Amino acid sequence: MGENGTKRSRIPGVINVGLAAACALVVALFALRAASSQPPAIAEFAPQAQQQIKQAPQEQTALAGTGEGGSLTGDFLPSPSPGATVAPSPSPPINRGRIRHCIGSPPRQIDDPQSPPCVPYYDGPVLASTYKGIVGSDINIVFQQSGVSSMPVYQRFFNQYFEFYSRGIHLIDDSTDTADQRTMAATADTTDHAFGALDNNVGGGIDYADELAHRGIIDVLSRPYFPETYLSSRRPYVWSYPMATDQLERTMASWACARLKGQPATHAGPGLTGQPRVYGLIFQTESTDIPMTSQPFKDAVASCGITLKFAGPDQNPSNESQQQDASTITQLKAAGVTSVFCFCDSGHLQFMGSTATGQAYYPEWLVNSYILNDYNQRVRSVGLPAEQRQDSFGLSILPMQRQFPDHASTWADPSDPYQSDTEQIARDYEYEVLLLMASGIQMAGPNLTPQTFETGLQRTTFPNPDYPTMPGKVGFFGGSHAMTIDAAEIFWSNTAQSPYADEGAGAYCYVDHGARHSIGNFPVGGDPFFRTPCDSGAQPAR
Repeated sequence: MGENGTKRSRIPGVINVGLAAACALVVALFALRAASSQPPAIAEFAPQAQQQIKQAPQEQTALAGTGEGGSLTGDFLPSPSPGATVAPSPSPPINRGRIRHCIGSPPRQIDDPQSPPCVPYYDGPVLASTYKGIVGSDINIVFQQSGVSSMPVYQRFFNQYFEFYSRGIHLIDDSTDTADQRTMAATADTTDHAFGALDNNVGGGIDYADELAHRGIIDVLSRPYFPETYLSSRRPYVWSYPMATDQLERTMASWACARLKGQPATHAGPGLTGQPRVYGLIFQTESTDIPMTSQPFKDAVASCGITLKFAGPDQNPSNESQQQDASTITQLKAAGVTSVFCFCDSGHLQFMGSTATGQAYYPEWLVNSYILNDYNQRVRSVGLPAEQRQDSFGLSILPMQRQFPDHASTWADPSDPYQSDTEQIARDYEYEVLLLMASGIQMAGPNLTPQTFETGLQRTTFPNPDYPTMPGKVGFFGGSHAMTIDAAEIFWSNTAQSPYADEGAGAYCYVDHGARHSIGNFPVGGDPFFRTPCDSGAQPAR
């Protein structure tokens, strides 16, 4: 349940008329007050405020809302010069039907704990087109549909509950049979007249995002394809919902330095269990054109004194083969590696695991969200075989896998009943990339351009409340272009019940009910893996 009792409810507050007895500015600002906390308006307080909001705000981290914790600060409100006399002026009438009632403290836009700070009201002028892809009141966003899609419902949801300043997102299904990503990007530009685009994984390559950036169109990705170095090189156009790959590598290294260093290989299989840990690394990519490197991980583990006894060459599809995979396993075993850091293409894991079993080699597999290695369904279908995956543990940077009713994507579209785990993954992808896109449009303010989209996100402090579903915290600190910022510790159980009814047994278990940690904040020492009761998310969120 959300903090307001239901997932999507927006219970209108009673707006009281307060009588201010202070100075004229206080009268102008506080004449209308929401029952639960701060005034519901941004620009309605005074004509000056309506003029101010015409420009992209410099900061939107503490806006007024109807939830607790709102404050009347930030550049949406005018600041009088020292000593200036501010003459009282009548407040424009509020269209109460347009007030968006905020959630929680500090106030956020919707129940989803990853949503941005609340902008509860805007009644300023409808600006003319501020950038290409904004046609009248439509902000054109293209997406590539695969199978059953909740996009039409999500379009209505975000237009209803987010503040887009008298505009609305207009989703365009640009599905096509062509596999050429640059051609698809050109179509998004010249035919669909897009402002932005949502994840396209045709071929798993970089070309779609790259061509969109070349054409000045925003693209939002659903998987950790690219390092921040690439995202920044194409700023302000390419964005990622999960953290960038180089940040994922550093997060994994921080975890290893805190949890694993100096500890025995307790969770390796026969012949290796209990021995001092000896580390190896496998690093693969999905596509030849994605500029990946394992160097951020190598540098980060080296900084805390972890030595990689074996580190194979960074592999991509041009040199990934079963012969290469078999050779990698043979070299790991020969080097006495007990614990394998696996930034692996999940499509190769099944063969590598079978090869390891054939060689009676059972190391610890240290896994993460890289290329879908933390999805239960993916693990069982193309991941390590059961006798190997029972020794796998590590990190997930994605929201905790949970029952269907506990997903934010379900709150946005409760009308579509759960069908399968594969459909749930697709729904989550669609929702998450739209959440990032909607957050950027809202925080950009009325003067929407890719530049104000970037500025708005990077200057926003997301509320990030503690929440039973444990989705993780978000933000774009330090000029980041990726949304998630922390990770949960996981370990595999061959007998645990998946949160998805059609999956049956076999699931990742979450340490400490999915508690999240970021670089430098992982617990030091200790060994919670395989020792505690499994919390797979199969129970409803408390």
